[in-house]
Amino acid sequence: MQEKRKAERQLKQALVTYDVLKDGGVVADDSMGRTLDVSSEGLHLEVPSNLDQGDNLRITLSLDGKIVTVLGNVVWVSHGSPFDQAGVRIEVQEPGSNTWLDTLPCND
Repeated sequence: MQEKRKAERQLKQALVTYDVLKDGGVVADDSMGRTLDVSSEGLHLEVPSNLDQGDNLRITLSLDGKIVTVLGNVVWVSHGSPFDQAGVRIEVQEPGSNTWLDTLPCND
């Protein structure tokens, strides 16, 4: 598969909770997952089989006791068993707002 990311991937893992948002922000589903890798533009998640391409998400991570919430859009899903993998493009709220990525633990 050809790499489409413009930003460098970092192999970092964190548990996440997320809400699937429909119709102007109404929560249609919620679940937990984990990051497999991250970049300044997105997250590669391992999740239960409940996401579809195009879903809008509100993702919450706990980083060193601080709660961080970001919004994103599912750009791809790979269905598997027992978990799916999904690529989520993060919506940048304001310039420099993705500095929280640097605090995720590395898997190196």
